[in-house]
Amino acid sequence: MTKKVLFLAVCAFSSILMAVPLNLKEGKSSGSVTIEGNTAIMRKNAQILYPDFKVGTDNGKISFDIRFDFDTGEVSANYKDNPLTGQSLITIRRQDGLYLNIYFIFDTAPRMCVAVFGEGHKIYQYTDHRFNFKKDEFYHVEVSYGNAIKTLINGNPSTKPSDQEHLFGNVEDVQMDLIIGNADKESRYTVKNIDIQSNDSTPERISIPTVSGSIPDIDGEITEDFWKRCAPITGFINGFTTKDVATEQPVMYIGMTGNGIYIAGIIPAMAGTMPRASCSKRDGQIYLDDAVEFRFQRQKGDKFRIFMINCNGFIYDSLETPGKHSADSTLYDPEWKQAVASKGNIWQFEAFLPFAAIGGKPAPGDIWKGNFCVDRAGNLGNGISLFQAQNYNDESTFGEFYFTGKSQAVGIEKFTSGAAMQPVVTIFKPGDRQPVVYTRERLFNPQGTKIDTFEFRFADTDTALYQAPEVAPGVYRLELCAYDADDNNLLRRVVSCRVAPRVVTEVTHYAYWETAMAKMRVAEGAVKGAKMARVSLLDESGRSLGFHQETRLKETMRFPFSTKSRSPGKYTILFELKDADGKVLDTTRRSLEIFPKPAWFDNQIGIDHTVPYPWTPVTGDRQRLSVWNRTFHFNGKAFPQQIQNGKTQLFASAPQLSLKLAGSQTIQLHDMVIESEDVFDDQITFHAKKNVAGYTVNLDYKVEFDGCARCDITITPPAKGGTINSFFLDFPLKKEWGKFLMSGDGSGMAALPITAKMEKPFSPYNWVGNERGGMAIFYESEQYWTPSNSKAITILPRGDSTIWHYEVINSPISLTEPITLTFGMMPTPVRPANTNNPFANAKHGAGPAMYSYGETLMYRVPEAARKSGCIEFMMKREYSLGYPATEFFQFLPAQNISPFSFFANRNGQISFIRGNKVLATGTVEGGQDVFRNVAVAWNNGTITLLYDGRKILEYELDEKEVPIFTNAMENGHLVIGGCQAWRSNSSDMLIDEVRISKSMRAETVPTAPRKADADTLLIDHLDESFVPDGFSMLTAAGGEASSGSRFIEGAFGKGLSLYSEKPMSDAKRRKEIFKAEIELIWKWHTDGHSPTGEYLWPPDYFHPLNPRVDKIAKEAHANNYKFIAYCIYPAIHYPSPLADQFRAEWQVEPVNMLPYAPPAGHNMLTTSMAAKGWADYLIAGLEDAFKMYGFNGIYTDGGVAVHASTNAFHGAGWTDAKGNRRPSWPFFAARDNFKRIYKFVKKDNKDNVVVNHISFTLPMMTTSFSDLIYTGEHENYYDMNTARLRFNSAPWGPQVVLLGASDHMFSALHQMTGLLVGTSNWPHSITGRRDNARKQLRIQQAYEAFDTVNAEFIPFYDMEEKLDITLPDKIYACCYRQGEKWLMLVANYTKEVKQVEIKLPSTVKAAHSALTQAPIPHSSSVITPSVLPENFQLIEIKF
Repeated sequence: MTKKVLFLAVCAFSSILMAVPLNLKEGKSSGSVTIEGNTAIMRKNAQILYPDFKVGTDNGKISFDIRFDFDTGEVSANYKDNPLTGQSLITIRRQDGLYLNIYFIFDTAPRMCVAVFGEGHKIYQYTDHRFNFKKDEFYHVEVSYGNAIKTLINGNPSTKPSDQEHLFGNVEDVQMDLIIGNADKESRYTVKNIDIQSNDSTPERISIPTVSGSIPDIDGEITEDFWKRCAPITGFINGFTTKDVATEQPVMYIGMTGNGIYIAGIIPAMAGTMPRASCSKRDGQIYLDDAVEFRFQRQKGDKFRIFMINCNGFIYDSLETPGKHSADSTLYDPEWKQAVASKGNIWQFEAFLPFAAIGGKPAPGDIWKGNFCVDRAGNLGNGISLFQAQNYNDESTFGEFYFTGKSQAVGIEKFTSGAAMQPVVTIFKPGDRQPVVYTRERLFNPQGTKIDTFEFRFADTDTALYQAPEVAPGVYRLELCAYDADDNNLLRRVVSCRVAPRVVTEVTHYAYWETAMAKMRVAEGAVKGAKMARVSLLDESGRSLGFHQETRLKETMRFPFSTKSRSPGKYTILFELKDADGKVLDTTRRSLEIFPKPAWFDNQIGIDHTVPYPWTPVTGDRQRLSVWNRTFHFNGKAFPQQIQNGKTQLFASAPQLSLKLAGSQTIQLHDMVIESEDVFDDQITFHAKKNVAGYTVNLDYKVEFDGCARCDITITPPAKGGTINSFFLDFPLKKEWGKFLMSGDGSGMAALPITAKMEKPFSPYNWVGNERGGMAIFYESEQYWTPSNSKAITILPRGDSTIWHYEVINSPISLTEPITLTFGMMPTPVRPANTNNPFANAKHGAGPAMYSYGETLMYRVPEAARKSGCIEFMMKREYSLGYPATEFFQFLPAQNISPFSFFANRNGQISFIRGNKVLATGTVEGGQDVFRNVAVAWNNGTITLLYDGRKILEYELDEKEVPIFTNAMENGHLVIGGCQAWRSNSSDMLIDEVRISKSMRAETVPTAPRKADADTLLIDHLDESFVPDGFSMLTAAGGEASSGSRFIEGAFGKGLSLYSEKPMSDAKRRKEIFKAEIELIWKWHTDGHSPTGEYLWPPDYFHPLNPRVDKIAKEAHANNYKFIAYCIYPAIHYPSPLADQFRAEWQVEPVNMLPYAPPAGHNMLTTSMAAKGWADYLIAGLEDAFKMYGFNGIYTDGGVAVHASTNAFHGAGWTDAKGNRRPSWPFFAARDNFKRIYKFVKKDNKDNVVVNHISFTLPMMTTSFSDLIYTGEHENYYDMNTARLRFNSAPWGPQVVLLGASDHMFSALHQMTGLLVGTSNWPHSITGRRDNARKQLRIQQAYEAFDTVNAEFIPFYDMEEKLDITLPDKIYACCYRQGEKWLMLVANYTKEVKQVEIKLPSTVKAAHSALTQAPIPHSSSVITPSVLPENFQLIEIKF
């Protein structure tokens, strides 16, 4: 081990300069500004503002030409009180107030100044360049930064450069404001050619050695010598929040062999927590667990591979396209090995990734891209990553993996920073000691000044230790790099280290508890001689209020005190450290504000015993209790002996609850006899009690109106103490119910078939059942649980039953006071399910005043035409439709990127446009209301448009446009017409005779149908008879015609009309067309009325009337829409007044906070529905909004999810034997609070609707309170087990509707997965989105025409049993049956067109597509539909 050794070494940091020429017209001008091209004439208080301007801060150059229109010499001679003395040119202002200013001073020494200012205009850095400027002459100025700030004026350098490194010193590249001029100062100059060249910082890098010798066993133990020859990896940062070095540092090891990459890691849990995971299937929500993630990408722009492992050993792998998550990315399931091991609050993993899994074998010297990340269970905001990444899939944040091709590499083995200590880094070099490797570390203070350098040469040692000098509290930038003898960069890390004060104090007020908590943390040796700590309460003036607490000094101290008798106002908390004699050595003061209680504080809305619709009161006696469709049979016992679910019993025999006490005293809790009951309409609770050998056992069992039951078992030991030896639960389910397990933690759960014995670690929420129902059992925490981690829950199929076993306690626990074991039970479904009308409760978002649909014909680009090609089509415009212009052709990229479009108006003007920018124009001679031959050609970046063989316009793509065009060629479409992903332009065209060729053609109007030649790639005559639906059927040549287009008489036989429909002019017409029942409004709380300013999301409450929303509300009510409000996202704004007052009680802990701008610095702080105050605020806020707008319901976004938390101030968490806070899932408190909200919504109108959006999970104790469950966001629509259970309404009761594709566009795949189980997608408003609403409307109309409501529905999983229909792999079908006619959906989950042969039970009389009316081939009892890849056919069959 070698400590700090200094000597001279040179380390180069390369950068790529990017030019940002300033477009003066894009800025926001104020004052007297005249802009002419690239020149700005600045007078008086002139200013040009560029908000959120991206400037690279590592190195760069700012250049401009400036001319003053006054005699600077005269001003210098009379500079006092002269407003022209100071001229501000450029200001670059950070969000934290620090700003760089380039300005001119004309006093006794005329000069240009460059300075960095802080709060109160404090100067952190300053340099100037003395120079005499003559009137009316332009001077060229350059200001460069990097290792120093330097200036040039007309090529003359300053003799006084600043020694500041980078633009602002220690700061990452951030969004800043750029300001030309100054609105508060006199300006008298002209500036032109402003140009900013800044850096794309060199990516951070780790090196990966090639490791020889024996390879490790993949068992999770990390014991082999192999790992000592790998490169260590640590120095993870808080990528989502502060970007500082994380407190708990994982250490990973990576090395390459001849077969692949080996990775291992030691992962500590967050402070005070234990590793936990709920995902128990491949490709599930691993990232919501304690887990690790690796990303590998060969080079920027390539697809990258993701590998994840959670702490229970379950994995995720996917192949992702940068910038887009595709539905089938998780179908990538390569072979790789992994194993985990648990070590208390640390877990370990080992993994082997063969070269085939990561996309190939790296060669020596190769540089790949990627990142290593660590997830924290249920807490996205606390995830950490090796390289900066708020979005782990953002390739721009990937670091570099340098494959050395030899045994040498350099890695960071240990990284300590934070709390009250300076950074300490251990650097390790595996492999051969020769040739020599160099390393250099540099530390910069918060102002950007370099304060320490450590340079070391690895020669006779493998390890170097860098220990920074003791530093004051603040944020420091640490750069670490290493190079081999050939100057190859082996390591580059640039991290932010936050050093906290050595004495930390804070005060928190808990309003609902009427308690304040003063906390004090004192680092060892922070205050010499300190032995005691004292806290006193003072009024705002500093006068003592008589409250004092004192304790012996410890590292962490807490001082709670009541505020019940304190009036609202500001107080002071005095913290004192004293020596043994009582002498005060150190003092700190903190302010405490007790806010007035808001009007909604501690309200009781919804806290009553009423029973909301559609349920009825609980009925029964000590023999049985009944709720909708379920009966709990007690037979006089306090625990149910049987539960009748519908027509079928759940249990094969009575459940067993066995409690064994010390001395082999066993109590069969399930046999305890009811002694008393509490009876209310909404719930009945039975009570039982038993005394055994000095122990008292109380059992309370409550059944609520929706079937949710709670069991509390309280065990009181004898006065001298006692012991519980064991406690277990056995639920012997009938075999038909023991088909699937859904297990999770309230945030995520997987659907797993039960085919053999299953053993699982503790999981708070578990549901076992089938496609028609089942039962959930839920525990709020594993407090008192003692089994081994992997065998807490066992499910064992056995004969005619499935034994569901909970091993709660299997080793003795000592009792000195009463304990309560609590769990919930909930048989499902909880209310009548809608299975025959997937489109009930159809909705759309509040649409625009007018909207019309542009029609299209789309083609994939043939591979042979991607570099050079031409598309021709005959086009005739129908002027009688009244549209002044039409969008007639687009190059449409994938991923919702703006297309390149051609527009034509009636006067023959043609525009080639992208976004709002006109790229080129031209003129067509002659009318367009006759058939013209239109040709669009492309050749190596040049776009040409021809009419009848005559060139109309030509445009050459610039370097920024080329990649977008390439995207269109490789991944997008050639589109005739005017509908894009998110918007639509009216179209008035009739088209015919489409041809795609390899090269440009200049032909006149055809006089006969086109014929193929050697240059032809595709000809489409459009002679079709089907009715286009926009997705399920293509033309003979592969064209996709939009759902409003029609095949009519064309130039030669049939053509395709692309005539837009009449605009949607009002809510009434939208309802007539789309049959919508619900209108959802999202941002009803904004438009400048929010007290939080620019905060748009999540919604907050208590706003004055918003005229825009009031108008929409009245229109909705006039047309009998259910007008519902988006609300209840589980987070509050931070910082905000609401957070100041209540965050301590409402926030989930560990704190989960995600940045969410605008405005700058805004975060979302995750809240818990278990907090009564949070529910009080929500319900009172909704009451206010309902009175104002007459809302008919609510749409919540994640509000019914139950988050793990350790926050005791909303009743969550527990403390283990070591004093660590452990999480609980406060299911019952969250349920009670959400029940209040549901009751409020239903109170005045039972038909008001509650829509709960929740994906990946389904905690029924809260989602029971749903009319609709809106799910499926970002989920895997290939997973048929998820489809048959969570996407299915039948097992639950509330109607399930699906979000569909994550980009909110229409997707046949996402439609069919739901329809196979009787579930529809909810369209996302009527506008654009690849025509989502109209395509879904076509499906809905087919269902209504068939009258599915009165048909028998047979979902895909019953087709073989009920209809004796078997299908090939990855082909599924469902059916609605009405006598001699069927409506069958056939879904193709493959990536190929499939001719599906389906043998039916009777002879087929007729079969056709219910969507396009096209006939379906059939013979005798066999139909043979052709189904497109990842698409479906909806077929009406008559027998």
